[in-house]
Amino acid sequence: MNASVALNQAKSALSVGDVQQVLDLFCRIVATESDLFPWILLLIEAGHLHVASEHADKLRFDEQARIRELLQEESGDWEGQGDPGDAYGIDDEVLRPRAEVQEELISLFLRFYGGRRDIYAKAWYDERRKRAGYHPVQQPLTESVVRAHLQGSMTIGQYLLYPDGACAYGVIDLDVSASVLQTLRVARGEEASALMHPPLGRYVLTLLDAGERLGLPLFAEDSGGRGVHLWLHMEPRRAASAVRAMLSQVIVAAGPIPPEVGVEVFPKQDRLGPRGLSSLVKLPLGVHPATLRRCALLDRKLKVYSSALEGLRALRLVPMDAVDAVVGRRVVPLPAPEITPVRAVPRLDTRPTPRSLAETLRQIEVGVPEKEAVDAVLRGCPVLAGLTKKAFENHSLLADEARALLYTIGLISPGPGVIDEVLASAKIPRRELDRLRRGLPNPAGCKKLSRLAPEGTCSCFEKNEVLPYPTPVLHATGSVAPSPPPWTRFAEHLETDESVIQGPLDAIGEVLARIEKRLDRLEGKEPGQDSS
Repeated sequence: MNASVALNQAKSALSVGDVQQVLDLFCRIVATESDLFPWILLLIEAGHLHVASEHADKLRFDEQARIRELLQEESGDWEGQGDPGDAYGIDDEVLRPRAEVQEELISLFLRFYGGRRDIYAKAWYDERRKRAGYHPVQQPLTESVVRAHLQGSMTIGQYLLYPDGACAYGVIDLDVSASVLQTLRVARGEEASALMHPPLGRYVLTLLDAGERLGLPLFAEDSGGRGVHLWLHMEPRRAASAVRAMLSQVIVAAGPIPPEVGVEVFPKQDRLGPRGLSSLVKLPLGVHPATLRRCALLDRKLKVYSSALEGLRALRLVPMDAVDAVVGRRVVPLPAPEITPVRAVPRLDTRPTPRSLAETLRQIEVGVPEKEAVDAVLRGCPVLAGLTKKAFENHSLLADEARALLYTIGLISPGPGVIDEVLASAKIPRRELDRLRRGLPNPAGCKKLSRLAPEGTCSCFEKNEVLPYPTPVLHATGSVAPSPPPWTRFAEHLETDESVIQGPLDAIGEVLARIEKRLDRLEGKEPGQDSS
């Protein structure tokens, strides 16, 4: 295990009161680690005084003096307390307050981040493929699961939506681009945080300030990966649409988003999906499964709290009146203006367009009409005829050749038809054909097909001879004229006063003209008289 990673894990374990984990990690690296001073400081803080004393002799002289001083301050005559042979002995007075701290830590975590307690998600990471994800756990979110998450032995996430479509918190997810993070790691090491990117840090502070101004307190968390999570906690729960509205208001109030920062708002849905799941967010104070960095809570200056408990104690709920005020700005109905009744809006003209060609082809009936239409196209286009013959004789087609047939005879009738037999003979998958039949694409033109034809074999239509454009399928349908440009006046049926649609420059001109007239009257000039 990497020594710096192990040291960070030990610090995280100590912050949640897991003193045994600190000792276990120290035992793993003690044989290979050259700089034991920070480790021995952690052991003293964790209460493992005998272990710290045993390894103090390996330190430099000045470090030894400092450790001896700390040991005396911590326990007085420590050598006379407890069993010297028990390196794992911890006094009851040390354990008692730490147990109380853990109980409060777990209680606060469940209150603010527990969400719906009937389910949670467990993170997984594939080191070989560098892939990560979550799988749902259809079990209650218990204190033992939270304890494991806080200790770093597992990482959990939570689905934001309750079954009724409400949620207890929302999240603004801020991430820097992969290139920015790579640059940071090259310059500052693999442990570099995305918050070291100045634009991200400034934008997070701007969002926190905007939230405070709106009465929506946001709380920052280092996501452990490429950015920061900003949490908004509510009690009672609010509809997902209302939560998104509040977070969107904060983003708007914060101003422009830096170009290298991506922003997402959770939850993304208004109701649960088919499997009873919704938007998922990794919970804070755990370990990121890919980077192994602790996802710590941050104060208003984006500094890590001295302990996880201090960060949880600082959390606050959104005041109910603030929620109603912010959401109300978006839903208060405005009085409808009085509108003078007008006569019915005239129906728009329906005229043939290039899309009408595709519609005409799709309306050809399956069976004999479809076969006759395909035969007409193949008789008129030697290129398509040659490709069809190749499919049946050689049982193969190139990708461009198969696409040429799909976008011509493949558009005739809703199917099945001749194109199905051609693809089966050429052993071409049907995925593209199924996709075409779900839509209504325009047929391929002669210009594209001429690239597949030997020189001089594609001349069934001269350029601009037919409308809407030259294409072999016209052998089956005939020319279809496109719609002429509509030169009729826009909204002619309204027949309103021109001043209603007066432009802003015209209005400014009228105001300036009135000002000029008033000045002329004050100066005693005749209207229109030149001031020179």
